[in-house]
Amino acid sequence: MSLYEALAVFVVAAAGVSSFGYLLVRGAEALSDKLGLGRFLIGFVLLSVLTSMPEMTVAVFSAVQGVVELSVGDILGSNIVNICLVVGLSSLFITRIISVGMNLLKDLAAVLYFSSLIPILLVFVPQVFIETGVLLILVFVSYAYITYRTSKTLNTKPHIPGYGYPAILSAVVIGGLGVIVSAMVLVSAARSVVEYTGLSELEVGAKMVAVSTSAPELVTVLASMRRREYEMALGNAIGSNLTNITLILGSLLLVSRTTLVFQQHTFTVLFLLLATSTFWFFVSRGTITRVSGVILLVLYLFFLLLAA
Repeated sequence: MSLYEALAVFVVAAAGVSSFGYLLVRGAEALSDKLGLGRFLIGFVLLSVLTSMPEMTVAVFSAVQGVVELSVGDILGSNIVNICLVVGLSSLFITRIISVGMNLLKDLAAVLYFSSLIPILLVFVPQVFIETGVLLILVFVSYAYITYRTSKTLNTKPHIPGYGYPAILSAVVIGGLGVIVSAMVLVSAARSVVEYTGLSELEVGAKMVAVSTSAPELVTVLASMRRREYEMALGNAIGSNLTNITLILGSLLLVSRTTLVFQQHTFTVLFLLLATSTFWFFVSRGTITRVSGVILLVLYLFFLLLAA
């Protein structure tokens, strides 16, 4: 396979990850609406996990194919994409200033705190072992349980989509299988790109793979913003960060059964902290505007230029 063929396969596989990922999320969202769950609960506990399925499948196949750093780059890069690109682009399409209530503010603060603190702590650990993966998964399960217990269900009658359970479950199954197959091909193509271009696995993962695996978040958040489901949108975008750094990274450590040295990811981790702090600055003021989105997008451009 030549470089051009590898790039062509990568683009097709990325489109598959995006399309099947969106189908998976839409099916899950319809199922959630039928069950009448709370909007932030849907956004964080359900949608953030499902939209992170591409990252999960990339992590598994990266471990199998021996390109673990590709997945690490994808995980950290996806978190930057979620904050800068997903929230940034979504903010450009809002028709009015989004007001952030105190309850949502507290939820976002907790998620942002954990998703930023964990990678910083890992940088100071000489080697990240399998036991760390178990701990990260336990952190995710604990926080998801706490969110589930404290989240309020909808007071109004849930919206019942025009599709029955068979159609919804079919969308979830087809979307899930499509994501898995597309991600497997994506990792193989990305590995070829690394070999031909001489770029590092981390750079390809953070710049190329991260955008494609974050496409479901982008499409879902844009759809939620358009319907003015702001709590669901922010819960999905930011909740995915915690999912990536706990559940996905933890699973990667377990599957690969290897140790990681996070010091080599210091720049990406520090840039993630900068992106998180910038986003938190806007949110803590109680509003999100189009100006906020433009600044986040500019920050993402700087990441693409400076990351190596």
